Amino acid sequence: MPTLPHDTRFLKRAIELVREAGLMREPRFDAESSTLIEGTMALDLLNVWHHSHQLNHPNTDAFVAEWLRPSTLATAAAFGRLDLVKAAIASGAPLVGPTAGGDPLQLAIGAFCFTRLHLELIRCLIAAGVPVTKAHFSTWKVESMGTPLDFELLALLEANSTVASPP
Repeated sequence: MPTLPHDTRFLKRAIELVREAGLMREPRFDAESSTLIEGTMALDLLNVWHHSHQLNHPNTDAFVAEWLRPSTLATAAAFGRLDLVKAAIASGAPLVGPTAGGDPLQLAIGAFCFTRLHLELIRCLIAAGVPVTKAHFSTWKVESMGTPLDFELLALLEANSTVASPP
């Protein structure tokens, strides 16, 4: 699994923003998973770092704000925001379609840096009744880097699909 490059400036700023947003008081950085952790909450840093720093997103502040407070469930899924996906499921919110911002399962599968948080939230979405479609397999095929985590995802999709995975 990829890990966050040694970027202390980014890490310090991310911790500061997470505190300012009231998401965590004393987050701990887990270098192995590249996440900020406090209690049962974990925030993926890989995807936000990749887009805001490696790709030099033209509006980094807006991008980081969307990571902290995603405007849709689909965006939350792309960022690996397991906490928000679980809250949406618990509240009975729509899990796919326009209200959800599209297909959260699709965006989680297609996350640039696919993490354990993404895999867990996909498990939650499937358990809540979100169907696995051919489009999900196509996204996996395009985005997979052949890691053990990618193959764990493929097995999960295959076990919960009524359609055959494409070759």
